Amino acid sequence: MEPFPSKKAFYKDIFDKKIQSNDKWESGNGFESKHLRSEHSEIYQDDWYPKTKYVEVAISALSEAFSPIALKGRIVNVYHTNIEKNSERSLLIIYLKDEVDVIKVKYWLNKKNVKAIHNMLTIDTLCAVFVIKKHTDKAFNFDFKNVLTVPFYLVVSDDNETTHISVFKDQDKYYKKPLKIQKNGTIEGLMSLLTFVSGGYKAISKPKVLVSIQKIGNLRNHNMKKGASDRIELKVFDNTYDAIFILWGNNAKSATLWKPFDTMLLLTNISLSFYYGKAYLTFEKHSIIEINPDIDMEPLRKYSDVIKNKLSNISKLPFLEDGTINASFATMFYTLAEIDNIVRLKPNESIIGFINVLITKTAKLSAFRSFNKIFIGKCCGETINTLDYNIKCSNCNQKIRVFNNSFIIRLLDESAQLLYPILSATLDLYNSTDSELDYFSEMILYSRISFVFGVEINDNISKIILTKIVNKIR
Repeated sequence: MEPFPSKKAFYKDIFDKKIQSNDKWESGNGFESKHLRSEHSEIYQDDWYPKTKYVEVAISALSEAFSPIALKGRIVNVYHTNIEKNSERSLLIIYLKDEVDVIKVKYWLNKKNVKAIHNMLTIDTLCAVFVIKKHTDKAFNFDFKNVLTVPFYLVVSDDNETTHISVFKDQDKYYKKPLKIQKNGTIEGLMSLLTFVSGGYKAISKPKVLVSIQKIGNLRNHNMKKGASDRIELKVFDNTYDAIFILWGNNAKSATLWKPFDTMLLLTNISLSFYYGKAYLTFEKHSIIEINPDIDMEPLRKYSDVIKNKLSNISKLPFLEDGTINASFATMFYTLAEIDNIVRLKPNESIIGFINVLITKTAKLSAFRSFNKIFIGKCCGETINTLDYNIKCSNCNQKIRVFNNSFIIRLLDESAQLLYPILSATLDLYNSTDSELDYFSEMILYSRISFVFGVEINDNISKIILTKIVNKIR
């Protein structure tokens, strides 16, 4: 019987084949020549190349003349319209603006041929539109909420080789100035957020507000009657007021690219509503957003930096006394139950260590007890806790400025829970507005955090002090 052939026999052709190598080569950047683009090209063309000559025109120069045109603009609003569910195409409405006018572009997308450019069409994207003809907007003179300034709209389709949308490489090159800005730098219809909320939104047809972003919420998907839609909430403010700004659909996805305290929004024609006394701004189909417009925003940026630094100071916790650190034994991780046992067994011994806890509740102390509010103040380098509003310092005999509604957090680990009033924190915490405290609460709530803690003994009373957040929140 012939022996069963070895494994090498099955791969004889592969092992016998000589691998060709070439020692002569030239170093390059790793890209093939066919994949390289000219560094002078301003526009991403994808795989599309114009087959006819397009005349570049401004939005204000559009007329009834029939000729292939190309115009540049920056997206200020984008949303899907409701079409049949079984349709192979979907319609995306895009509003493009230059520094003077706004035009509507109807972009027909092929659902079976999803392109990378579809996800790039977000608010503030600079792009170019190539079309063969224009269409007259018959409802232009009858829609009083319309943001358009020209009675035309453009139609672009993925299935049409003569129409196309391209995205610019350099996104900061054109059209950063706001719409209808005057020569002296003033903007028609611009008002403060407080004026807008107090009734200014009714005074003129297209009011504008310039705001900074304090917080960007999570992108959530909501099931509506007409289908699912994304939704996001932003907390915005200026030096007069703060509000909640709501965006839906494609515009909500755009908000995930913005940065708190850095991105400034010039909002036009937004709607206003109130819920439990809080102002809510909603971005509608006829609204406009201009991102970081080219105007003097230095006052708002300075105020935004002040709020940012103040919120940072609010979260700072006090430091332990040197005596407590030097007198304590080896630093290690504890549970809340272990700390309780040590304090009961060794009441005169200082402790310092780490705890890893979940913050399950944040509130003002007045929410837990309606009587005997605890007041806190600082004088001569000492922190004073008292039940009396009128109190004088024992060192300088001066009246101490005290604050009430002390902030309290509930800590929870696997062994126990603890209500911890931050009574020895900095005065920035107690001299803060309700909105700033709400921001701090939302930032730490339901977060798993490691704290450095210490147990100090004062007048035979053991007091736990949280001093430092070891790891970043969330």
